[in-house]
Amino acid sequence: MDITLMICLLRNLKKMKIQDSLPRETDVCTEADISRIKYHRNWIAHNTDGQIDNNDFPAIWKNMCEAIQRLGGASLKTECDMLMSANIDSSYKEMYVSFANQERRLDKVEEELMSANEKIKQLEENQDNTKSQDSQGNLLLQVAAWEAENKNFFATFAVKSVLKSVKQAPFVVISGSPGIGKSATAYHIALIFRDTMGYEILPINEPSQILKFCKTGRKQIVIIDDICGKFAMNKNIVDSWVRLRIAITQLMNHTNESLRIVATCRLLVRQTEQFEKLIQAFEIKECNLLSEELALNVDEKRKIGLCHLNEQCLDMLEEAVIVETDMFPLLCKLSAEKTFNPDFLQNHMRSLKKN
Repeated sequence: MDITLMICLLRNLKKMKIQDSLPRETDVCTEADISRIKYHRNWIAHNTDGQIDNNDFPAIWKNMCEAIQRLGGASLKTECDMLMSANIDSSYKEMYVSFANQERRLDKVEEELMSANEKIKQLEENQDNTKSQDSQGNLLLQVAAWEAENKNFFATFAVKSVLKSVKQAPFVVISGSPGIGKSATAYHIALIFRDTMGYEILPINEPSQILKFCKTGRKQIVIIDDICGKFAMNKNIVDSWVRLRIAITQLMNHTNESLRIVATCRLLVRQTEQFEKLIQAFEIKECNLLSEELALNVDEKRKIGLCHLNEQCLDMLEEAVIVETDMFPLLCKLSAEKTFNPDFLQNHMRSLKKN
């Protein structure tokens, strides 16, 4: 068998760690024995005069035979013994020269293959760096949009309560109806963690990205909008959370409380049996913005409205619209983006009551 070709295949296909140097005598594992054969083969192949010193030969022969027997079994000892006492005449010289030349050519092929592998690895690293730079650029744009929206954000009692929960629990879900301010609250808290505690913000879309981007020893806060689906429970996402539960839980345990996960979830999804199981599996702390403790009062709603509209606009609204509309924060934001029309909010409220 061609030793150089065998080594090349074992290194690249089986990923065996075969050394170029001679292993320690005490190391008799498979990789070490193959390394011994390779080392002595190279020594012979690069020996230009075709001679071995009488003092070196016994030790080399013994080393090679023992390695061959460990790799191939005791049956090969007989063949080694027969070769030891075989007659070698000048007819072997031409064979040896041919062997040495072939080995040198194969050495060159192996070097070229290793060089090609290094180039491929470098190209893959460059590609990953390009993707990382693109991802970083998108992240900066996303967080910049949060910062712009946060300028018109009013921190209610509920927001302060959620912030306290995030400081205490590694995994928090903010639940509530659409437009109530779940995402805005999550973004606001992420910016506070960044600006006051030095956390890195990581907006993600799926659980596998937690394992990909979160690193032990770094302060990071993960933001996930609609954790298991926006309009209905997404089975694929749920299955992904279940499949990665152990890995994500271990990561949270190993980060020494430097990792925080904040997710939002609509009530329609939150009320499913599958989501209830996720809450128990990950020991999630839930903050329901519609709960009696966290629900917005009229005064808070008016202050939210003033972040987007003026006092005169708010006075044009019926009191019932302010009191009964859960998505009042979103409607105020949308109203600020166009010429104010009180009917926009009030008609929306009546439409919701009919449904």
